[in-house]
Amino acid sequence: MEGAKTSDRWDAELDAAERLIRSRGTEGWSLADLAEHAGVSAAGLEAEFESEWGVFSRVICRDEERWERAIREAPQSDASERVMRLLEACVPGVDWTFWIELWSLALRDDRARGLREELDQRFRALVEEIVQDGVDSGEFAVTDVRSVAITIATLIDAMALQATLGDTTVRPNYMLDACVTVASALLGTQLSLPQLDE
Repeated sequence: MEGAKTSDRWDAELDAAERLIRSRGTEGWSLADLAEHAGVSAAGLEAEFESEWGVFSRVICRDEERWERAIREAPQSDASERVMRLLEACVPGVDWTFWIELWSLALRDDRARGLREELDQRFRALVEEIVQDGVDSGEFAVTDVRSVAITIATLIDAMALQATLGDTTVRPNYMLDACVTVASALLGTQLSLPQLDE
């Protein structure tokens, strides 16, 4: 029971940190601000996370773990459906605030650079795994699996950045349509395009 309380408290603290980061960025708040928002002591937060960077890195890692778990734990299907599930998981809400903050920090901070590389490698590896499965099953006609995976992952990153910044052209339906069109061409198959509500 104590472990559950600790986990619940941890999640509540990270939820409060998410709200602060979305509204103030990574450098516009302090552990004291977070303590006030989360209803806990600043000393307790410092003992748990050590610094604002410790909080931010945990927030983005938790966000990525949730996203990856949703992709991996979905019912098993063919590789085409898994690509579509991945693309659709990147679009709803199209809020990559944490990634934009991380990319910005990575320009001048070694810790952020290292975390960015680690998370990008995990994302690209997941895309590569799905593409390789499609090649192995005969669904995809791809000769350079790694290059295709990097291209798909990078396209998602670029379009999600524009959508998160509020670009009125790169709206969810456009983003998904473009990603499906490019992925279909790269994979040598026609992916089925669902419709999103605008």
